[in-house]
Amino acid sequence: MKNAIYILTIVLLAGCSSSIKTYTVQEQNAYENLHNLVASKNFEIIAHTAKPMMSNALTQVLNSNLLPPGNTPSHISIIGTSNSIKFKGDTIQGSLPFYGEQFSGGNPASNHNGISFKDVPENFKVNKNDNKHSVAISFRIKDEYRSNERYEINITLFPNNTSAMSVQSTTRSNIQFSGNLKALE
Repeated sequence: MKNAIYILTIVLLAGCSSSIKTYTVQEQNAYENLHNLVASKNFEIIAHTAKPMMSNALTQVLNSNLLPPGNTPSHISIIGTSNSIKFKGDTIQGSLPFYGEQFSGGNPASNHNGISFKDVPENFKVNKNDNKHSVAISFRIKDEYRSNERYEINITLFPNNTSAMSVQSTTRSNIQFSGNLKALE
């Protein structure tokens, strides 16, 4: 019995010590390149998937055969649509499609139903996470066409040039996007 407890303790301790990730030279270089790209403020994120916040109403609408094959109400391919966020110096310009519910505001006569902004953001923050090898960006920005709408945007960038983004709106349901990152020319 003592041997079993001793072996179990060793296995548990070995398991705990292996949770510390060590990175290869290539992984470390990719992480530093990512951090330098973000510091340059000259890059673009192109979204390829939209992940709207699910509700009964949205599920009913999207299940009405409105989505192309291969899409689900919680995972919509947006490849081929206008969907990017460009960081150029202090200005951030974004154009993303929106799938979800609008709670208030909006302009039914407007041709701009997506998420659109072009401005210098408020509360712009960049946090480098050395343990997870990621860079987090957060900011607030107002909609370009809807004076009553503001967005809280949180982006996580990874060394393999992928991104995860969440957009919270003052007048619409939350939505998430995943995509790829590239340097601007």
